[in-house]
Amino acid sequence: MLSSSIWLLATLLSLQAPPAADRGRTALTVLVLQEGLHAAPVDNSAFGMPASAGAPTAVLEGRLQLLGGKAAIWTVHRDDFLRQQNPETVVLPTLDLEVIQLGNDLVPREQGIQYANGYWNTVVTPGRVWHEEGDGDWNRAGMPFALAERGQNCTHNGVLSFLFRTTSAGVEVTPAAFQVTQETCLYFKFDLAGSSATRYFPAPIPDREEIAERHRTWSAQRLEVRPISDLRRDYPTAQIRIPAFGTGLAREHLTTYGVIYGQVHYRGDSKTRFGAFPFPELEVLPSYSLAKTVFAAAALMVLAQEDGRQVTAVPLRDHLPKIGKDRLLGVTFEHAVDMATGYYRDPGEQVDEADAFTEANFFLDESAKVKLRAAISYPRKEPPGQRWVYHTTDTYLLATALGSYLGATGRTADAHRFMVERVYAPLDLSPVALKTLRTGNSDKGVPFGGFGLYLLPDDLAKLAKLWNGDRGRIGETQVLEPGMLAAALQRDPEDRGLEALHRGVAVRYNNGVWASEQTIESGNPRRRDTVWLPRMLGYGGIAVVMLPNGATYYYVGDNNQHTFTDAVRELLALPPVSVP
Repeated sequence: MLSSSIWLLATLLSLQAPPAADRGRTALTVLVLQEGLHAAPVDNSAFGMPASAGAPTAVLEGRLQLLGGKAAIWTVHRDDFLRQQNPETVVLPTLDLEVIQLGNDLVPREQGIQYANGYWNTVVTPGRVWHEEGDGDWNRAGMPFALAERGQNCTHNGVLSFLFRTTSAGVEVTPAAFQVTQETCLYFKFDLAGSSATRYFPAPIPDREEIAERHRTWSAQRLEVRPISDLRRDYPTAQIRIPAFGTGLAREHLTTYGVIYGQVHYRGDSKTRFGAFPFPELEVLPSYSLAKTVFAAAALMVLAQEDGRQVTAVPLRDHLPKIGKDRLLGVTFEHAVDMATGYYRDPGEQVDEADAFTEANFFLDESAKVKLRAAISYPRKEPPGQRWVYHTTDTYLLATALGSYLGATGRTADAHRFMVERVYAPLDLSPVALKTLRTGNSDKGVPFGGFGLYLLPDDLAKLAKLWNGDRGRIGETQVLEPGMLAAALQRDPEDRGLEALHRGVAVRYNNGVWASEQTIESGNPRRRDTVWLPRMLGYGGIAVVMLPNGATYYYVGDNNQHTFTDAVRELLALPPVSVP
């Protein structure tokens, strides 16, 4: 907690008239940043670049160290598993970055997940640099970042800011103010704030032009973003009711939401407990089980497109480390992607997924060997392909086996790196999406498969567009095998997949995609339509709902809520997306 002496000093300073350099700014003033006095959350707009900002008058290029440390204030809102008993949860890890400056952009050389030795990994994205008239010779830097729970997908979005200027001795930097006031994490919610020491070492970055070109390309290739309210303006005959989006979801637990339709990403707002998130395009979203669809299932579809549909019948055990001759008999790649291996302990909804053995040995243990043993520990109950039982372990086995198959056939022997080559890089996804959680908390480990991706909003939109609006094509190239994609999206009446359960309701599960058939009244004039609604789902309250007209509705939340009928009713009034 904040010591009484620092609190008193900060209070007295806040009551005094600000010096000339701070006139017009009431939060994160020059004085607060210079003295490292940020000790409680403020509105997040203070960390963002205002519309009136000018070009920076100094250059940051080299090694930038934000030394982190214990937060001055720590407010826990929910802690189901007593995470706060670990003293490392209140400590901001060190960020050690090589950065280049491109106009108003501050671009880290390495972005995405940064593995650490403590409780938190971090996810690093670009920031902004600028000059404000009231700051004298100082410039400001603002950077979003995320705390990512080690080995898990819980993601807490934060921001930091510091000042820098040119002096006779070089570039001087102040301590950095930081705060974390938003998350996508069902079981652990908190606010923290404080100040961090900083160090800066100017140095040329050898691959500067390559970094700059990648950043320019990604910036230029992002989908056009419009406010979600523009849907009604852009399609007036559909008479879309904008309040339908987000209906039924507790707003304080909703990270963001939006619609992808045609070539446009219509975005809702991104709120925190202290105002809007100031870098909405850089908000880090965890995938949780969306990875089962956009990574593992998609990888099998890409292989089926390249090698033929028969690849789905490859025996899973042929491409796993030695596991014993009596394990996974008759189980194929397709059985694994459908969670229909015939190996389970209890077929009840989420029972195997939540048992203590799986929790300790698969979800918490970082060793690839221990995870593998846990994943193959289920007894054989029936032949494969007959019953769906929810197992993230099945997706881990599939991702492991696909890596081995790829290596044996002369390709990249890693399923995630294969997806980067074939799908994620050609889609111009962000550097954040080009990495994933792996065993050993290391880039050298085995990808988790069933969770562990981090996505920016544009990444989520592009992946949804690939599956739905673009029918598995990137440009003129078909990358997802059309038959498997059609079955997943319930466009093949001969292949509906197995019956599954979601929150006690019978649905279908096919190639990593959930679906249900619903009758919905929609359109103008109103009509009743019976449609299949395929969707990707993620733990805690994440959904990507893919409508038959090519529109996609998504929400990312963490209150364990799933409701989308009102939004679907509005979007069904839109005409079908035209695919060239």
